[in-house]
Amino acid sequence: MQKEYQHTVLKSIPNKLAKFTSQLLTTARITSHIVDTEMLINSIYEESKWLKNHHMHNQQGQGGSKKDGQANEALAATRSKEGR
Repeated sequence: MQKEYQHTVLKSIPNKLAKFTSQLLTTARITSHIVDTEMLINSIYEESKWLKNHHMHNQQGQGGSKKDGQANEALAATRSKEGR
């Protein structure tokens, strides 16, 4: 029964988290550290929260209004003209 549960958990991991999971399991195997299924689920969950927050932060950082972007471009053009 435990093997079926582990198999189901591993098969349900989203592609975005597959590399993280693979690295986690590889490190555990190399270091002879035991990662039980619940620990694995918790680690994947924490990583997914971090990715979500990181993605949202990046969107906010890049998501300034169009007006802000135009103002930045205008300032850059002004500075380059002044530097001649």
